[in-house]
Amino acid sequence: MKKLVILLLIFATHIVKADVIKLHYGEPINGKVTEITDEYIKYILENESLIRTIGTLPVKCIEFDNGNVEDISPLIVIDDPKKDWENIVIVYDKNAVKGMVKIGEGFKKANSAWSTNTKKEGLERKVFEKLKKECAKLGGKVLLVTRKDSQSQGGFGSYGFAEINAEYYCY
Repeated sequence: MKKLVILLLIFATHIVKADVIKLHYGEPINGKVTEITDEYIKYILENESLIRTIGTLPVKCIEFDNGNVEDISPLIVIDDPKKDWENIVIVYDKNAVKGMVKIGEGFKKANSAWSTNTKKEGLERKVFEKLKKECAKLGGKVLLVTRKDSQSQGGFGSYGFAEINAEYYCY
């Protein structure tokens, strides 16, 4: 009888339900979620003690061991790069793209030397539009800004510029 009780206890300790991190593409990740932020999720794989990190963008939802389900991010759809480039998501934190594949880099700039638009926001908008279109053309879904520099000066003969470096990611 003692052997049966010990055997049942050993068996019960190995039947621990895990959280399931479901990705937009790829195999689900089984483990224990330890932290969720806007940019990333920290988790521990089954039978390991190392804390791992995945960005929130490649994660569809998490099914917790208690049965609760939490939606994390919507699928980013770019069917036609010429039309859907606006769907490209812009992020500033490298953690947000962990688990995604880097497919390229871009550098774009705009200035107001021959334009009436000298406001920093308008110039940045033009640069982001160029970067998003290039990202979509390459099959990307996410644009990670690695460097952003812009300036605007008002008055007669005003001048402004915007320069942005970015990396392109897909699932």
